[in-house]
Amino acid sequence: MLLQKTRGQKTRKAKIGRTTLLLLVAALTIVTVALLLTACSGGIASSTAGSTGSDGVPATGETTGDANAATEALASAELAGSDLNDDSSSTKPKKDKSGSEKKSAPTAGGNSSAPAGSSSSPKSASPKPASPKSTTTKPKAPAPSKKDKPAQQAPQAQTITVTVAVDCKTAHAKDPAAVAGLSNAGVILAAKQFTLAKDATVRQALDATGLRVNAAFGGGYIVGIAGLSEFDLGPGSGWVYSVNGVFSSQASTSYRLKEGDSVAWRYTCNQGEDVGARQR
Repeated sequence: MLLQKTRGQKTRKAKIGRTTLLLLVAALTIVTVALLLTACSGGIASSTAGSTGSDGVPATGETTGDANAATEALASAELAGSDLNDDSSSTKPKKDKSGSEKKSAPTAGGNSSAPAGSSSSPKSASPKPASPKSTTTKPKAPAPSKKDKPAQQAPQAQTITVTVAVDCKTAHAKDPAAVAGLSNAGVILAAKQFTLAKDATVRQALDATGLRVNAAFGGGYIVGIAGLSEFDLGPGSGWVYSVNGVFSSQASTSYRLKEGDSVAWRYTCNQGEDVGARQR
């Protein structure tokens, strides 16, 4: 009951305020028309030089008084309008404990909270369109061609292949019976290839043949091969070797071979002259 009574009082206040506003607007209209008529009559009166009012006061004074009255009426109308807005704002629906708004009963005059001639339209909240994600893909870097790749060096071989031969043809020519059981017409080992470790020496190539070898001076000086030793056929007889046809006086343990070298051990009966030794 108290709520209904409060709502009735608010409705009556709204009606009184609206009626007051209408009366003020009508009064303002009448004053404005009077001002216009007075201005017109004042203009006609001002055309006659030195003309005054019936009480001796210039006509312009009356015009000024009417303008002041219009100004006061306009101020009163604005004050009444603000009071009406205050009353209408108090009639806004209140929220209950559950958070839902309670709507007030509509009055016979419609929306009393808004003055006549005013309109308010809520702004439409238009959502911004989501910017589409870029679907462009980064171009892939071109794969390096085989030509761009640096040429890889072939792994160096860890072995070498050399050829080894052993003969005593000069001894067989001088005394065939002395070497009859050691060779075949002076050939102890025909040229044969052997695979050795890289940087193998002449002595290691001779050992690879499997022949019996006698050496001196740390193994670098060969004294005998396959049972035929130095001095067996005279004071100038012994073993010499050549690599690729060139004889050498270097110890066989320090001469290192290369891929494809050819080593020949030969027995001499005259300090190498009979085999064409050419020492480097």
